[in-house]
Amino acid sequence: MRLLIVDDAEDVLDAVTALCEMEGAIVASASTPSDALRQLAQHEFDLLVSDIGLPEMDGYALLATIRRGGRNADIPALALTGYSTARGRNSLFTDELSKPVPMADLLITLQKMSKALVPA
Repeated sequence: MRLLIVDDAEDVLDAVTALCEMEGAIVASASTPSDALRQLAQHEFDLLVSDIGLPEMDGYALLATIRRGGRNADIPALALTGYSTARGRNSLFTDELSKPVPMADLLITLQKMSKALVPA
């Protein structure tokens, strides 16, 4: 599984990257939406994990930009958020988890999302 993780908090990027790599994922990370968009335009990813509170544009605007077309437009996306109203604000995300995210919950959610990618 190829993941792109977007978060402006370096400690979150490091922790989620390490956890996912230990589970066998190939992980790329971005600390800004512009970096994420650049990587999405250049590479194929299976899943996007994005913080909502980002510099430049929030996670909702980032995902809306991705969904408008181009490479990875249909990528399943998991929101990591400290905001309790994230699900109500945007249905473009496949799922969401509230921060601080228990690592076991993150792995379970990512496993469910990756299984949904496999054709029956």
